[in-house]
Amino acid sequence: MSEAPSHPVRFAALVVLLTLATCAALVVGGGQPLFALAPVAGLGLLWVLWKVPLRGPLLVLLALALALEVPSERPGNGRFTTPLYPLGQVLFDNLNNVTGIGALRFSGMDLVVVGALFLVFYRKAMRQDVDGARGVQTASCVGPVLLLAILGVVFMELWGIGRGGDFRNSLWQMRQMLFLPLLAYLFQATMRGPKDHRAIALILVGCAVWKALLGLYIYKVIYGPLNIRPQHATMHSDSVIYATAVVMLLVRWNERRDLTGWLGVLGVLPVLAVGMFVNNRRIVYVEIVLALATLYFLLPWNAVKRLATRAVLLMVPLVPLYLAVGWNSSAGIFKPAQTVKSIVSADADRSTATREIENYNLYITLKQNPLIGTGLGHEYVEQSRADDISQFFPQYRFIPHNSLLGLWAFGGLVGFTCVWAPLLVAVFLAVRSYRFAHRPGDRTAALTIIAAIFAFVCQAYGDMGLQSWPGVFLAAAAVSVAGKLAVAVGAWPERRVRAAPPALALPSRAPSQESLA
Repeated sequence: MSEAPSHPVRFAALVVLLTLATCAALVVGGGQPLFALAPVAGLGLLWVLWKVPLRGPLLVLLALALALEVPSERPGNGRFTTPLYPLGQVLFDNLNNVTGIGALRFSGMDLVVVGALFLVFYRKAMRQDVDGARGVQTASCVGPVLLLAILGVVFMELWGIGRGGDFRNSLWQMRQMLFLPLLAYLFQATMRGPKDHRAIALILVGCAVWKALLGLYIYKVIYGPLNIRPQHATMHSDSVIYATAVVMLLVRWNERRDLTGWLGVLGVLPVLAVGMFVNNRRIVYVEIVLALATLYFLLPWNAVKRLATRAVLLMVPLVPLYLAVGWNSSAGIFKPAQTVKSIVSADADRSTATREIENYNLYITLKQNPLIGTGLGHEYVEQSRADDISQFFPQYRFIPHNSLLGLWAFGGLVGFTCVWAPLLVAVFLAVRSYRFAHRPGDRTAALTIIAAIFAFVCQAYGDMGLQSWPGVFLAAAAVSVAGKLAVAVGAWPERRVRAAPPALALPSRAPSQESLA
């Protein structure tokens, strides 16, 4: 005979809840049988997540954040979405827009991150060493700066709302800023250290290749017959993915020129180059150039660095001449010159001029309170008015295109310093780790951290990067990897765990009167 459940009341309550949930799912799904399976499947998934280490689910979440389409970024320039688009809606869009239930004013990502944080805190409180087993410690300086970033966002929110700010729009301003330190904490609490670097690298390169192939399909199949070049093929924030992957492949090849390194440079890089071209975002080239220029000063002198130095020196007298000739030319050979012009000259096109006006307005806003800013929930001061885009983007003064200057305007020196502290510490740890590391994999990881953060910063300055889900996930992963890599290679001291004091030995029986005499 089978044994009865050890907790019959709990078992009965579970059966009742599953029955009610199944009935509700059938009603919502219009009687479709697949909807009836959703509650049972969801419960099974929750049980698995409750038991297994969170490292695997968080790596899957990282892959989804880099691979899926974000509805707010108009993937495919509004003309094409993949069959995975509904999953991106559930994760990144507010669920009230997906389900039609007005009370669900939060996203699936909110639920996932809050649930993961609860599980991590619960396991720590119960001393369940499920996630931290066989893992490398995180540098002791990472935790405080993550807490500082969280407190900085909370301060900006309270300061702004206290001054009469718009609470609803403040939530849109703060969401990704708050998620960056929270995700970094989750990664550092669940990842093992260098053992997970390969998995993260494969996710990054795989998602970059996926976006490149998807962009090529959209460019050729969807827009090709229309003879139109779209403003972007996939998404704006894919620039961060491309830039980080390109630099990582180049660094990996420089560190070890084996079969994997050559496959990355000769096989994967051309695919990514096509993806960057069809996605038509000029900022990706700025991100790559700035990252490589920074890494140049960290790399030791070897044959590759000497060759690159000679090539740059040979091109120095030619580049100004090329730019001067092609500055006002529309010939295809001078397309790079036009790209440079659109980046550095406000007169290049209307888009660049509009961004210059926005930068000026953000500067004026910052001048009013440079120490603590306006707080969240407030619009920037529009002293100089550009094109009116309020019809299709009514929140443009709450969420400026230059989100880096926007952070300065809304948070001032205090808010910016708090939110930016984890990124600064991560770069510091990565530079130290590169000097201490001996294995090519560790050295590649250290330089990739710097590339990811530089790409994120450039994206924040030029293309709403602080509201970018792929950028936030990559930056959070970079902070986590930096913290563990520094300890793994000896660039930061490992914390000593104090052993519990030995128990005081007590006599088994009370002393006799004779022994006391």
